Amino acid sequence: MKNWDIIQGLLILNQYYDENNKYTVSAEHDVLYAGATDTPLPEGTILKMIELDWHQEHDDRDYGEDFMLDDYRPDEPWVVYV
Repeated sequence: MKNWDIIQGLLILNQYYDENNKYTVSAEHDVLYAGATDTPLPEGTILKMIELDWHQEHDDRDYGEDFMLDDYRPDEPWVVYV
């Protein structure tokens, strides 16, 4: 993971929060979490997030490797492995 991919992902997500300084970011071990956005992401933006290695995890699958457009859920946080 490159630092610019993390920064780009956060900048993209920031556009979909109602208040730019409201969202939370947390980390656990080698995982960075960004809270679910207030506004759903459009298809092209989801694909860009996937390209940057961001994903969502909402069951036991390995989304770090297998996350696709159809897996997107607007109410789930975004995750990136660092």
